[in-house]
Formats: sequence, C-alpha cells, structure tokens
Amino acid sequence: MFFRLRPLSILWIAAVVFCQSTLAHVPERTGVVIVGGGITALVAAYKLKQQGIPFHILEKNPYVGGRVATAFYTVKGEKLYANSVMEEYWESNPIVPLLQELDLPLKPSESISSIVLDGKIEAYLPGERKQEFLKRVLGTQRFRRLKHFEKNTLRVLKKVSKHEAGGLPPRLRRLTELSFASWVLKQRLPKKVSDWIRISVEAEIGRPWNQISALDGIAEYSIFLGQGERAFQVIGGNQVLIQKLIEKIGADSISSNILVHRFEIKPNEVLVHYRDRTTNEVRQINASFGVSTIPLHQLNQVQFSPALPQAKIEAIRTLKWGTYFKAHVIVSPEAEKYYSVSGQSLLPLLSDSDLGVIYDQLAEESSKTRILTLLLLGKSAQKLHHKSRTEAEEFIRGRLEQFWPGISSEIFGIELYADYPRSIAAWPPGRSRFDALSDAVRTPEHRFYLAGDFTRSSHSDGAVQSALDVIKDILSKLRRPQDPHSCERLLK
Repeated sequence: MFFRLRPLSILWIAAVVFCQSTLAHVPERTGVVIVGGGITALVAAYKLKQQGIPFHILEKNPYVGGRVATAFYTVKGEKLYANSVMEEYWESNPIVPLLQELDLPLKPSESISSIVLDGKIEAYLPGERKQEFLKRVLGTQRFRRLKHFEKNTLRVLKKVSKHEAGGLPPRLRRLTELSFASWVLKQRLPKKVSDWIRISVEAEIGRPWNQISALDGIAEYSIFLGQGERAFQVIGGNQVLIQKLIEKIGADSISSNILVHRFEIKPNEVLVHYRDRTTNEVRQINASFGVSTIPLHQLNQVQFSPALPQAKIEAIRTLKWGTYFKAHVIVSPEAEKYYSVSGQSLLPLLSDSDLGVIYDQLAEESSKTRILTLLLLGKSAQKLHHKSRTEAEEFIRGRLEQFWPGISSEIFGIELYADYPRSIAAWPPGRSRFDALSDAVRTPEHRFYLAGDFTRSSHSDGAVQSALDVIKDILSKLRRPQDPHSCERLLK
C-alpha cells in the first residue's frame, strides 16, 4: 500500500487492494497443497472445496489475488476504482460461468473499439455493430477481404479443435513454423486490413506479430471473429471476485508470507519445503497431491527433487513472453473534450503508438473525475520497465500531450503498475500452445502438477482452464477405489 500527496490542494490516495488473507497456520499434512495465491489457485481451491477435498494454499506475498487486482483512489473526496492489472474476461473464458455462479455483478462490453489506422483515429460510434463499424472504416472491398481471412482462420481453428494437444497433423504443425505475420501477409490482404489484424492481435499478446507462431496468432484472433466475443468486467473491481472466492474457500485454508523453495515429488505424495517469512522458520507440508501455480519463468527459483523431465525444461526454456506496462492517469472532467468527438468518447482506443490501448475507467456514472487506463505493450512497455518511475511518468505525460495537445494540463496524477514485465506467455515460431512440449508441461509428474496461464494460453482463460483440468484429473484419481489416497481416505 502506498500514499502520495499532490500539490495545489489536490489530494489523491491510491491503494492496491488484493484482499488480505489471514496468516493461517500451515498444517503438516493436507490432501492437496496449492502453491501460489492467484486466480488459478483460488479457482482450484474453490472446486476442491465443493467436493469436500482438504487443501491448503501457500502464497509468498502478504496478500492473495496475484494479477487480479483493483486500485482505489480518493480524489478531492471522490472515491474511484480501476483494475490495476487485468481488465476483463472474454466470453469464452471458463471463469464467466463461475462469475455467474457466484452471482457477481457484471458489466458487458463488445469486442470493438476505436482504432488508429493510417495515422487516423477511426471512431467507434455507440450502438454501432462491429461488422457495421469495420465495413465503414475499411470500405466494402476491404471488408470482404477481411471476411475471407476470417473464414480461413475459422477453418484452421476447427481443424485444431479436432486434435489432441501434441497430436496435430503435419499441415497444422507447419503453421507453428511460420510467424503469424508471415501467414497473414501471404494472403496478400490490403494494408488497412492487415494493420487491423496486426494491431488487434498485438494488443492481446504484448509482442510484435512476427514473433509469435501463426497457429498461436490464429488462436488469439479467435475472439475477434464475426461479431466478436463480449467481454465482462466485475462491477466494483476484480477484488469483488477475490473476496468472494476467499469467503467460499475459507481464509483458514490460506497461508500468506510463505516462500516455497523445494518440491520433493514421490509416487504417492508431494513434500513442499517452505520458509515462513514472518518467523523465518523452515518447515515442510506433506500432501497427497501438489499443484504449482508459480509462473513458469520463475520455476528456476525452486528446487525439484527429482529434477523436472527434460521435455518440461525445454518447453519452459523455449517459451517467450509478452510485455505490458500499465498506468492510471487521473484527469479532470474537462479532459474528456480531448478524447471525444461530438460529445461522444473515442475510448477505448486501440493503436500501435507508444500508448498502446487507452481505456476510460469510469467507475460510476456519477463520477466526475476520470481514470484513463493506459495499457502500453511490447517494445514501449519494455522501455518503461527499465526507466525510473519519474522517467516513466514523464514519458507517459509527454506522449499523451503529443496525442491530444493540451490534455496534460488536466492531469491530476499518474500511478504506475510495473510489477509484471513478463506479463503473458507467447509461443514463438517453432512452438505452439498445441505442441508436444506444451502437452509435456501439462502432464503431471506422479501427483504433481504445473498449472497457471503460462501452461495453457496467454490470458486468464488459460489460468482458469488449467485449474479446472488439474482438479478434474485429481478427482479422477481419487475416485479409483483401489487408490490409497481415495476420497474416503483423504476425508478421514
């Protein structure tokens, strides 16, 4: 939690709220030990709780929630909030049914926004359907070419869905050797169409489109096909979801400030060695099953006994990363005139400029103060991760001024969220989330599982799906009557 005072009698306080968990006692033994306290761990624990399977979560930070976080601000006495890392959940994300099951208030939005093409802002009009918008922006002939491209994309996706991971036929495997840029450009689309595709996908992967395989670019573009998927935001911020999951799971099953340093994997149990960062005591917890949600690129900080198989190590070594850098820009009500046309806001605005994607995070319709959320990505994000916070703030302020001259005078303050330079997984040419190496990552070692978004996709859908897959596999093992760790034995 941090506080900063601003001059000119403007006081604003920013606090990132991750939903504090109580420092529960770590038991010596449990049914399933889950390392990490992000969305993967919480969903997995929620599913285990529903089945009555004992579990315990170990989180290294003094809070849980990970990248699912909300920031709260007080500006001139007005309370505001905006999501500090993750914005929304796409319709195909398996967490959406869970959000509905938990009866959380949701705000839907369409998969379309204003966009900068050929140096011109193409404004999305309220109430306009996506296909109408694209036809107006691209023109009839270019729009037809885009539709033809989308048919090709859908055809590939249908073929992929028929095959198991790692078992793709040669024709589809060849799409892992090409970059997404090469695959699109081979179709000789008009530049305005290919730019639309490039900018849309790069915003999703946080990396240039020539640095991911064609098959993974196709997977990322799937949310834009046709009218596109809807997205959902939790009203009140993502912390509403985290609080609800903690309530359902039980805070007594979550221990924070626990740093895991070794996994000892045996045929019928998993021993997790850890250090309690509060007492500095080194201990271990024994479990019938172990689940690590530690991001794959951080696994080199943990010892494995025995060592992970070479296929897993090679999969992690050859995986790349998309980079994001997020900023909340607190602006006065008068700032809206800079990003509006005829009284209608241009936001959200998608571009390949240094500012990336710009959202208008208006928490409540009655709010006067605005929060502009900037999602800088790729090379721009990488540059900012190497700058001081003062330099990064000056960079953002300057770029906004270039974009909308005069808007800097309406800025109350800027808060930066730079905790995750390796924000999401990206599979480069030669790799794919569908290949045999990715399949190896998702294959358990006896009763030990690697989970999280990095094991399955580039976003929270992968985080949630991996949790569901792991719990499904654990339950299938527990339902075997001959298993010495069956449900009945775990519940005794």
